[in-house]
This record gives sequence, C-alpha cells and structure tokens, in this order.
Amino acid sequence: MIKRLQQTTDNDRFKIKKLVLIAIIASIILIPETIIHLLAVIAHTVYETIAFAIEEVLIHGLGLSKFYAQMIVFYGSLAIAGMVTIILIRRLPSMLAYTRTRTTESYAQLRADLINRWQLLPTRHKIQVILMQFVGMLSMMALVLS
Repeated sequence: MIKRLQQTTDNDRFKIKKLVLIAIIASIILIPETIIHLLAVIAHTVYETIAFAIEEVLIHGLGLSKFYAQMIVFYGSLAIAGMVTIILIRRLPSMLAYTRTRTTESYAQLRADLINRWQLLPTRHKIQVILMQFVGMLSMMALVLS
C-alpha cells in the first residue's frame, strides 16, 4: 500500500512538472519580452546577492580590501561563465540529437494515436468533425477577407 501511494505522488510530481513546463513555454511564446525580462532580472538579482555575500566574506573573513575582493569575485565569476560556456558548447550536439530523437518519437506516437482514434470514431462523428473544420475555415476566410 505504501508503494502504491509513492507511485501516485511520483506521477503527480511528473504531471506538475509537465504542466509547469507547458506554462513556461506558452508564456515565452505569448509574452516573450516580459518573461525574458523577468527571468533576466531574477538571474541578475541572484547573481548580485551571491557576489555581495562572497565579497563580504572576503572582506570581513579574510581581511582583504574591497578592491581585491571585487576583483576576486569578478574574475571568479568570469572563469565560471567561461567553463559553463565550454561545457555547453561540448554538450550542445548531443543535446540537440537527443531533442531531435525525442521529438520524432513523440510525433510518431501522437500521429499513431490520432490515426487510431480517427479510425475508431463512428461515421457520424467523422462527418461532424469535418463539417466543423470546414465551417471554421470558412469563418476564418470571411474574417480575413472582410
């Protein structure tokens, strides 16, 4: 019984993560300037907070002057950024290949599911779906031409 409860919480976590990811992607598509600016402000605030804390530790903990503490923090963060950039450049081809493979697999699965569902629909429902699509296209054409 405990294992069954654990499995449902894992599924719930996966669903929540999936919903959050969909919400983030949708918000980036719908309002990219605002979301990107918000993420940049958050990242900058986090960086400045960590840099300030390290500076204070260097100044008060090790007795360095403010100038040397700032230089250590600046060049340290520059070195970290360089290492992260190198790691990303090395891993980018494998990440792109993984993404391409997963996207192709998802597309094939979705296509197979849609074909299967279409074949299982009764003829009456198929006609209704086709008519709804036709009416939708006509109304969009009327909207564009007006």
